[in-house]
Amino acid sequence: YNCMLCFAIVRVIAAVFIAETSRHAAQDDELASKLKQRAKSAYLMKLQKVFAELDTSGSGQICWTDFRSVMTDSMVKDLISTLEIDVRDVGDLFEFLDSGDDNGKVDL
Repeated sequence: YNCMLCFAIVRVIAAVFIAETSRHAAQDDELASKLKQRAKSAYLMKLQKVFAELDTSGSGQICWTDFRSVMTDSMVKDLISTLEIDVRDVGDLFEFLDSGDDNGKVDL
């Protein structure tokens, strides 16, 4: 009888421990998701800042020629590198951001 009682108590304690661990894990997942969203927002803001710097004409668009010409500027290279983008990959980035209309311009 005593062994059964001890076994039951150990099982209840284990169940409570597992439930609490699961609850904390769920909260950690929510926190991780929120942190990832914040990081994404910060990244997009940086990217918008970079492209705003590149839009010297103020037209709200950047053509490949202008984009390529300012990529020789060390400040722009530094801005691009803060986004963890290799400067050699900016052509691919420009093509990706060209929004599929093939006009050769990126809309801000």
